[in-house]
Amino acid sequence: MSVDTRINHLGALQRELQGDPVLVAALNAAFDDIGFTQSAAEQDLRSNKRKAIKDNVWGMLDFSAHEMRLIDSPLMQRMRGIHQLGCAALADFGRVAASPG
Repeated sequence: MSVDTRINHLGALQRELQGDPVLVAALNAAFDDIGFTQSAAEQDLRSNKRKAIKDNVWGMLDFSAHEMRLIDSPLMQRMRGIHQLGCAALADFGRVAASPG
């Protein structure tokens, strides 16, 4: 998808959301807090910077500059400590497998 097409999609989404002013105000405030403004998004879309991250399940993942800006935002980083299995991440299964009985 080209940069101009992405910008057009963002504009269409913005026009669609104009019907709910409370939602628009909340989204604008949240994006401003993390530095994800319209001008920053357009600048990131036009840059060719990419970043690769290795994931144990999906392998190498390639992200653009605007995707990394969102991933590195405090809103997303606060979820780093959340585990799907809760306290199971704290269990030492190596000892359980070697225990008698």
